[in-house]
Amino acid sequence: MGAGIAITRGAAGALSFCMAVVLLTVCRNVITLLRETPIGEFIPFDSAIAFHKIVALFAAFWATLHTIGHCVNFYHVATQSQEGLHCLFQEASPKFWYYAIGPVIIFIIDRIMGMRQEYKKLKILNAELLPSDIIYLQFKRPLSFSFRSGQWVRISSPAFSCAFNECHAFSLASAPQSPTLELYIKAVGPWTWKMRSEIIRAQASGSPYPLVHMNGPYGDGNQEWTNYEVAILIGGGIGVTPYASTLTDLVLETTSGRHHKVKCKKVYFLWICPTHKNYEWFVDVLKDVEELDQNNLLETHIFVTQFFHKFDLRTTMLYICEKHFRGDHQGKSMFTGLRAHNHFGRPNFDAFFSHIQSVHSDMPEIGVFSCGPSQLNDQISSACARGNRARDAPSFIHKFETF
Repeated sequence: MGAGIAITRGAAGALSFCMAVVLLTVCRNVITLLRETPIGEFIPFDSAIAFHKIVALFAAFWATLHTIGHCVNFYHVATQSQEGLHCLFQEASPKFWYYAIGPVIIFIIDRIMGMRQEYKKLKILNAELLPSDIIYLQFKRPLSFSFRSGQWVRISSPAFSCAFNECHAFSLASAPQSPTLELYIKAVGPWTWKMRSEIIRAQASGSPYPLVHMNGPYGDGNQEWTNYEVAILIGGGIGVTPYASTLTDLVLETTSGRHHKVKCKKVYFLWICPTHKNYEWFVDVLKDVEELDQNNLLETHIFVTQFFHKFDLRTTMLYICEKHFRGDHQGKSMFTGLRAHNHFGRPNFDAFFSHIQSVHSDMPEIGVFSCGPSQLNDQISSACARGNRARDAPSFIHKFETF
């Protein structure tokens, strides 16, 4: 039967391997645990979901090829004599379990770890409805709940779930040193809008806020900024949310008595947004961070992309007003009240990274961490790759999270 057998058997082996590997990429608890071990330096756990999609595409390819091979086999079977079909009825033991046994065991362990992390029932201490449909929630932190900056949790509530046991993931905005847990949630879908309605109802009637179930925390690559003396943090769109926790954690660590234990000596934070209006709450977070930053560790750059098409008259007037106001008000911005540098347009990552390399030429490595759309992460990865071509200059290590 020649080519048909070769195609089906080869594709079956590759398909079995893909279906086994695809299980490993969704073991969220195991990945969170392994990320904090030395293995995390060599395996890009942050790309688990992207790798999951790639494996699924390969599985679809091998399944299609396997089907084509069987079509060829059916033709050969239909044209063979009865004596030539004797080999079809020989017994052969299944081989798929060779591929699946290991990943299935790891997947079961991951599910057990997930069940041990029972949903914690938390009462809402404070809730505020902020501009741009942002919901602020504050909870009392359970004694057994420990987390690191940049991590996220899953929350649910019978009061505003649209489906049975529906839950959603949100980044923690509070620092690990805080006695409370804080979330900033934008109302964008039925679940979050129902949450907003329940909070409005509770505030209007004076009744208690609905009980919230929380599970986690789960980690991401942006908690590794402590491994570098110089770090660049980049947030775009809703991807800026994890940095509310990270930046507060950063300045609290460096202003406390444990400053000598913190490896990070300089942090550049780049915030890319269409306009400040959608993220007023984050401006307030940055103000608190600037007040806590006594060692001038943090340098913030805000890129407003609303005027990126061309440097028109309106942009020119904003630039002149901003420069004049900053000179008369101790270097603070007229738009945000921050000491952060405001830029109109998209960042030139090549120029910025080259500048950082010249300023910190004595550093062997510089950590680059980004949260945002996949297009932004791709641009940063490309800029890091180009920057790493420079000789006698620090190399960039890029880790990202797609939001």
